[in-house]
Amino acid sequence: MKKSTKKQTKVIFWVIFSLIVSGCIYRPGMNYLNQEPYPVLEPIVDAYSDKYVNIGLIQGEGHLSPYTGKLITDVTGVVTAVRDNGFYIQSITPDENFHTSDAILVHIRKPIDETVRRGDYVLVSGIVEEFIPGGAQSGNLSTTQVVVEEITIYSSNNKLPEPIIIGINGLVPPDTIIDDDQMNEFNLFDGIDFYESLEGMLVRIEDAVVVSPKNQYGEIVVLGDFGKFASGLNIRGGITINKEDFNPERLILDDVFVLTPDVKVGDQFINPIIGIMDYSFGNYKILPIEKMVPISNKLERQTYSRKSDSEITIATYNVENLSPLDEIGRFEQLAIDITNHLDLPDIIALQEIQDNNGFIDDDIVSADLTFRILIDEIQKLSNVHYRYIEISPINDMDGGMAGANIRVGYLFRTDRNLKFINENPKNNFFEAEINKLSNEISLIPNPSLVGINNFAFNQSRKPLVAEFLFNEQKIFIINNHWTSKSSDNSLFGRNQPPIYYSESQRMDQSKAVKDFLLEILRIGKESHIIVLGDMNDYYFSNSILNLEEGTGLVNLINKLPKNERYNYIFEGNSQNLDNILISKLLLNSFLDINIVHINSEYPINLRLSDHDPIIVTFDGKTLGSK
Repeated sequence: MKKSTKKQTKVIFWVIFSLIVSGCIYRPGMNYLNQEPYPVLEPIVDAYSDKYVNIGLIQGEGHLSPYTGKLITDVTGVVTAVRDNGFYIQSITPDENFHTSDAILVHIRKPIDETVRRGDYVLVSGIVEEFIPGGAQSGNLSTTQVVVEEITIYSSNNKLPEPIIIGINGLVPPDTIIDDDQMNEFNLFDGIDFYESLEGMLVRIEDAVVVSPKNQYGEIVVLGDFGKFASGLNIRGGITINKEDFNPERLILDDVFVLTPDVKVGDQFINPIIGIMDYSFGNYKILPIEKMVPISNKLERQTYSRKSDSEITIATYNVENLSPLDEIGRFEQLAIDITNHLDLPDIIALQEIQDNNGFIDDDIVSADLTFRILIDEIQKLSNVHYRYIEISPINDMDGGMAGANIRVGYLFRTDRNLKFINENPKNNFFEAEINKLSNEISLIPNPSLVGINNFAFNQSRKPLVAEFLFNEQKIFIINNHWTSKSSDNSLFGRNQPPIYYSESQRMDQSKAVKDFLLEILRIGKESHIIVLGDMNDYYFSNSILNLEEGTGLVNLINKLPKNERYNYIFEGNSQNLDNILISKLLLNSFLDINIVHINSEYPINLRLSDHDPIIVTFDGKTLGSK
């Protein structure tokens, strides 16, 4: 920009700025949902002239800028936030097009002479670029930015634009659809397009309620308007997914500018949250620019109690990488969970038990010490003794943390009418087989594994099968921990619908377990069978439905109301990853299923695991009746 041009522009700026301050220039605007009008300022310069490019035109109507790769000169805006690699600017003149954002990130790639601060009014020149956080291979969307070449600061300490309200008093986000057109149309009724239209802008959330505690990345997830207009709310204050709805109304808060507080589900923010709409790691996120003060809703941890001594209770619990390297307090807390919150179940199927020296990568694979520490802590607290069952994996062959050799295993009480028979000598590595002898079927050896040589369990835990006798009635239990969803596309990624790469392996694992189930049922049609554990899949997923089809098994998760089917929270979505399926004969004795919410809704420093345990109750007196 020539010096003479800068001087002329400064004169124009200060004349019109004086008119704005004096209230002489005003033009009403309306949001696309026909809410109340909000004030819109006239442009400082002609936003649609050849010389000055309005930010809305740079952003364009869609996910990609029509100016990508071009040099843009003299983009005007007020600095709303400054980060370590650039700053956000927003036009003081909204273009009245709700399909375009009025803000943009200015990226600083090389040293510049100017020091930019919030409230500065600037002219920026640079190259327009679509930046993909994490790189093209990540599957993430791109964000539009200007890679700065020149900055001119015209004034400082200016008032920021009024934030756009996301909620009933402003723009109401979609509550069901993330995308339904494979991103072929830009439609504000799709969540992925709605948030794109606000990219980089100053936004405001009123009456925010927490639906996910702070994670290890400092992120919190909230709903606006206390969740009044959200779909899928559960009785604990979270928001639950179903097959057709992954809750696009969730708003993720990230700690780029201010620290996020430790909160739990149901906590509220009475003061409005104001921040920048950003995108990273497969999600649109709001970056608050002011301190947030939560109000606790005092969410109580749940407790289960059996009603009668004749009942048999069976639990499944992912204990998230439990190892002797943990502080003893972690084992004490797990003992409290089992004693006080689960009422000492007869059988506990555990997942993510690490070997005796945890993440140290050596030849040690046994987890006998891990189990013994836990058993001792339970006995100290309750005077109840458990035995453990495990089969150690081959070193570094079952996935999880390198060297930790996570596996599934069981605890079972020794003071009940519960027996463990045909014991596997030294828990050797055997493939599970079902034999019939004298009109009785048995697991030989007990316990044993499913899928030792099946490629479906490559770098994944092999299911552990155990046979128990309760009141002389046989129960076959298959404890699972299937491959995780970590390789899947994100909900707000470039591929729509998302590609779930991990699904095929879980489906193969499901087929292997089903084949074994069918073998039990072929030899002993009237058998008590339980398939449980962390399957890393929802009750409506194909891998879980496959276990039900043609076997007569019933997933007990479906006995719960739809919005209460969760024991895990991911990115604000309450969901179930653990399942418990039982054979038809066991249905005659089934009494109840409880997901005991003691972990997933609480901050990392206040919980033992990221999963809530699930416990199922049967009537021991009727076990075996037809």
